[in-house]
Parts: sequence; C-alpha cells; structure tokens
Amino acid sequence: MLRTGKSSEPRTIAVAEVAGVTTKAHPYEEMLKGREPRFSDLAKCIPADQYFLRFTSVAKLQELADFSQQWGGSTMDSMDVGAREGGLRERMQKQLCLPATLLSRMLGPAIIKEMAITGSDPFFREGTDVTVIFDLRSPDLFRSAVDQYWKSAQTESGATVSTADIAGTRAELATAPYREVNVYRVFDGNLAIYSNSSA
Repeated sequence: MLRTGKSSEPRTIAVAEVAGVTTKAHPYEEMLKGREPRFSDLAKCIPADQYFLRFTSVAKLQELADFSQQWGGSTMDSMDVGAREGGLRERMQKQLCLPATLLSRMLGPAIIKEMAITGSDPFFREGTDVTVIFDLRSPDLFRSAVDQYWKSAQTESGATVSTADIAGTRAELATAPYREVNVYRVFDGNLAIYSNSSA
C-alpha cells in the first residue's frame, strides 16, 4: 500500500465484475438465547455519527492514555519532524480543566459510575472537538473536586469564566486567549459534561 511505483499490468477486469467479500449472517436471536442486551445510559447522549469510548473506571481510561503515550505517533499522539512530542494528552487535559491528577487520584469508583469520551473526528493533533461525559454516583463530591481546577484555570491561564445558553441549557464556559483553556461544562442530574465545543 505504501509503494510509490505504478503497476504496468493492463487492467482487464471491470470493477463491477469483482465479487465482494461474503460473510455468514449471525443468528443473533439464537446467540442471545433469551437474554436482553444492556446498553449504557451514556450511549443515549452520543450522536450516532461520533466515536464513543466508554469506561467503567477512571483507572482503565488512564491505562489507555498511558498506552497511547507509549506508542507515540502510532496512536493518538503525534511526533513532529525533529522528534518533538506534541504533548497531546497534557494539552487536552489542560484545555478541558481535567488534569490527570484529578482523574486518577480524586475521582474514583465511589464518585464516578462510568464515563465516556466522544468527538466527531480523530484529528487530535490538528485540533478537534472532544467531549467527556460522566455518569456520577455522587454529583456533589464530583463538583467540589473539579471546581478547584475550574478556578485555578482563571489564575494560571488567565481564563475568563462566563455562562452560555446552549439549546436551552445553561452551560459554564472558561476560555483563555489562545484556547489553552477552552471548555464548556454542564451539570444535569447525575451527568456532568465537559466539552471544548459548544456544538
């Protein structure tokens, strides 16, 4: 697939005549055997055309983040020419006011039931929308833990805090001049939503 040379062989088979791959249909009713599938409540919050990563523990999210950082440019993070690391993980955490220390040490299973990460495209290095949704066991404890980082964004990054109406829902917004902090957040019952995009 990476070859730059062109084949000199004549093309004698019409594309319409090339048979597709056939797969055996799965007998889902038989496979379920009367069991009822269970879906995450968070799946209802995700648009059908977006990716959806679901975690039932913050520790598993950190494992994935560590793994992707070890693999460098092969996964989410990218290396520039000259081997300068993009620092994607740290940038995203700072932009969303959700640092690793908060996620790994303070927000355990007693506070978070599950969480999801979603967005519209995988172009993290260039800049993309990312949304983190938390289904909380203890919204009050979560709020007290995250508020200190929300406030520190104002002093450390010069972010301004305001509110915005998004589709009839009141959202809080923190944004810094160069978008190193740029986050909307909404608390609704047991849900907390953090996003770098109002859409």
